[in-house]
Amino acid sequence: MDESSPYQSPASFSPPALPQGPPPQVVKIFGILHLVFAGLGIILGIWGFFSMKFTTMIQGMSPNDPSMVVQRKYAEDLWPVTVMNSTFLLGLAALLLVAGLKLVYSKPDGVMWSNRYAWTSITTKIISLVVVLTYVLPLSNRMMGEIVGNTRGLPAGAAGMMTGMIKSMTSIATIATPVISCVYPLLALYFLSRPAVKNWVANAR
Repeated sequence: MDESSPYQSPASFSPPALPQGPPPQVVKIFGILHLVFAGLGIILGIWGFFSMKFTTMIQGMSPNDPSMVVQRKYAEDLWPVTVMNSTFLLGLAALLLVAGLKLVYSKPDGVMWSNRYAWTSITTKIISLVVVLTYVLPLSNRMMGEIVGNTRGLPAGAAGMMTGMIKSMTSIATIATPVISCVYPLLALYFLSRPAVKNWVANAR
């Protein structure tokens, strides 16, 4: 007979796998946010590649204006940095798009893609900050000094004071931009590493 003995161990029988529960609400929220920021990144990235042409067209309306000559030279010197930033934006937008779609459709590996985006984004911001400090700021300060110096009718003291104020404001804005832009990837790392999200991902394996 093939009947099981009442004393037989039930070790060979395993309970059926439980269906995966719904994801935490934060997963869908960051999925939507990722898609929104991906769209903005694509727009800004594409605009960066075409901005030089529009800048040249506008500055070409006053080719003999000394300030326009200085600004045109500044834009030309800044072009490699613009290309770098646009490339960063498009690459991060691609990661955000993949992560956002996966999170919106409750795919657990969307958390992994979101983490890839976050760490890549922070790395690009660090690179951008180094470039800003070593290249962009000296370039901007030189341009501002030349523009103010070419302005007629300004006393020497007023020109120096104005140059100092503009340089200070430019330095603060230029440095603050990559620092502030780290806030979103840091928030994504924090909220998508909470215990509820980790448990949801672990149960999907």
